[in-house]
Amino acid sequence: MKPARQDNQASIVLDDMSELSITPLAIAETPEVVNIEPISDVVEYEKATLLIRAGDMDQVSSGWAGAIQGETERLPIELDPALSPVQLFGRASKQVTADVALVRRQDGRSGKMVPKSIFCEAYL
Repeated sequence: MKPARQDNQASIVLDDMSELSITPLAIAETPEVVNIEPISDVVEYEKATLLIRAGDMDQVSSGWAGAIQGETERLPIELDPALSPVQLFGRASKQVTADVALVRRQDGRSGKMVPKSIFCEAYL
């Protein structure tokens, strides 16, 4: 639309068919920039095996990383604010059973849903 926007009399005609044209008024009313938010979704897992690979006993929203066994590679983990990072950090095993939510975002090129982060809601 940008080249047509520079000429206030310009229209855009598709396949030489006037019924498929975009009028100068429509061109003038189109936004100059369109920001499209990526599609995202959340997949819930109950009693999943969460593999802890990094932890910060002072933080719940950063410093944590791990994977859902059999589902993901290493991803950032965010702990529910109600959870105690100290208790989770102090566990002898770095493998816990937990209720988690896998946050995925659509890849702009492939269209596939790609895992981005894990939200730990509760652990046993």
